[in-house]
Amino acid sequence: MASMSLRQTFPPPLSGTPPATTANVIAVANGFKSRQGIISEAGGDIEDVLDEIAADNQLAESKGVDLNPDRASEPDAE
Repeated sequence: MASMSLRQTFPPPLSGTPPATTANVIAVANGFKSRQGIISEAGGDIEDVLDEIAADNQLAESKGVDLNPDRASEPDAE
């Protein structure tokens, strides 16, 4: 029986990054945990977090700041 590896290569964590944070990033990337679950475990509310992210993005856009530089290489949806 062939073994299946779900292992992905990630850069080493930045010094001071708690192992649990790194584990959560990997778990979300591989579909083993949800962002909502991680936020709930930390005592937060997903709706509040998404509202904050939306507000950050709206403010940044109004100031002409791109908070998602990786998306610059994506073709326009228009």
